[in-house]
Formats: sequence, structure tokens, C-alpha cells
Amino acid sequence: MYRNLVNVIAAICLVAGPLGDLIWSFVSPVGEAASAQQSVGAILAHPAAAQAAAWLDLAIILLVPAAVFAGRALQASIRPLAGIGTALLFLGSLLFTYSLGNDVVLLAASQTGSAATAQAYIDSGVVSLATVLAIAFQFIGVVLMGIAALRSRLIPVWAAVFLIAWNPVQVIGTVTGISVIESVGDLMLLAAYVAIAVRLFRPVAGRGAEIQPAVMVPDGAR
Repeated sequence: MYRNLVNVIAAICLVAGPLGDLIWSFVSPVGEAASAQQSVGAILAHPAAAQAAAWLDLAIILLVPAAVFAGRALQASIRPLAGIGTALLFLGSLLFTYSLGNDVVLLAASQTGSAATAQAYIDSGVVSLATVLAIAFQFIGVVLMGIAALRSRLIPVWAAVFLIAWNPVQVIGTVTGISVIESVGDLMLLAAYVAIAVRLFRPVAGRGAEIQPAVMVPDGAR
């Protein structure tokens, strides 16, 4: 029963996290590469959407535990590549939470007219470093986890490929300002994590065979 409960919690994180990120990419009027002044103007034009996007950040936070649960499904405890990849993906996801406050800061800037303060937050050395490290850790992490998944075949091949590709696709979409490409990256992560969530509820093949005691056969019967 405890195992089933953990799997249910894991599935919720694995689905709700990337789903929240995907919906955010459609709902938010703010471009991630836009300046604070441009973002404030977009928020003033679409205040309800901006408020909804800020609430969606709560779902996006679930990407942090989702990284751990993904590693659990890919047997990170016994597979070195999956283990290292899970640790890096977790750290990268954790570092990205530093930038989630940007939505609330921009909302406050739109209400007070202080876009300069919001820009100072965006340009902060701490936020910039956290973002760069987050991108690097996530990229290396998902590549290692994807390779481990391809080797183990614990999830379908397409899901492992999506796991490897979603991060660079999302980053390309963010840097170029093409929201469709960014959303494709989010969709790839969602699909990969859904496949991983399904894996959690499947029995591990050969588990019963591993615990069968050896059978002694008399010499005359050989």
C-alpha cells in the first residue's frame, strides 16, 4: 500500500509539473527573453493571463521532486548513468526555482510602475548564475538519463529520445523567442514523464526469479 501511495504521488509530480510548464507557455503573456519593460507592458495588456501564469508556477515547482521520481523509475540507485543524471537534473530543476519569482516580481512592477526594479532582479548576478547552471545541469542530466533509459529499455525508445531532446528544444525556443518551439520542448518532456509514470506501476521483469532458491539435483539425476 505504501509503495502504491508513493507511486501515485510520483505520477502526480511527473504529470502536473511538465503540464503546468506547458500550460504556462500558452497562458503567460510574458516572453522569457523579453526585457522587464516589455514584460510589464504585456502584463498590463493581459492582467488576468499574467495572474494565472503566476499561479501555474506552483505546479512547475513539482518538476523538482519529479526529477527524483523519474530517477526512481529508471533505477538510478543501481544504474550509474541514471543516478548521476538524476542528481544533475534535480539540482538543475532546483536552481530554476530561483527564477520562478520573476513572474511575481513583474506583476508587482506592473502595479507600482517600477520596471527598473524588475529588470534589476532579472539582471542579478545570482539569478543569472543560477539560470546558467540550471540549464547546464538539466541538459547533462537528461542526456545521461536518456542514455540510461535507452540501454535499459525501461521506457519506450521514443520516450528516452524525448527525454534527451526536450531541454535543448525548449532552450532554443526561449532564446529565439519562438514560443511554439518552446512549447514543443515542454510537450516532449510531458510525454516522456508520462511514459516514466506508467513505468512506475509496472512490475519489474524477473524480480521473482531473482529470489528463487537454488535447487539441488542429485548426481544420479543429471
